[in-house]
Amino acid sequence: MTINYRLAVKLHQWSIIAIACPLLSACASIEDRREFFERDLDYYVELPVSHAWFPEPVATEKRDKGIMEYYYELPKSGCRWAVRVDSKTERILDWYYVSDPGLCYLTIRWGGH
Repeated sequence: MTINYRLAVKLHQWSIIAIACPLLSACASIEDRREFFERDLDYYVELPVSHAWFPEPVATEKRDKGIMEYYYELPKSGCRWAVRVDSKTERILDWYYVSDPGLCYLTIRWGGH
C-alpha cells in the first residue's frame, strides 16, 4: 500500500486546525465573546431576518410605519434582544438589547444547537 505523502501532510494540517480552532474559541475572554455577539448581530442588519441564526422569537410587536419588532431570548444566560424588521422587505433595520448586555455572548455549541 502506497501512502500519498502530500495527502497525509494535508490531512495532518487540517486535523490540527480542526482541533485548535474550537480550543482557541473556548479560551476567548468573556469580553471577546460579547464583542463577537454584537458583531454577529451587526452582520445581519440589512439582511432578511430569515437568514439570521436567531431562535424562534418569544414575542413580536407591530410598530408604526410597517415596522415589526421581534424579541429573542437565550434562556440559559438570560440574554434578550430585539430586532426591528421592515414588514415589506423582511430585512433587519437594527437591533438593541432588551436585557443587560453583559448577559449576551457567543458560546461554543458542541453537537448542534
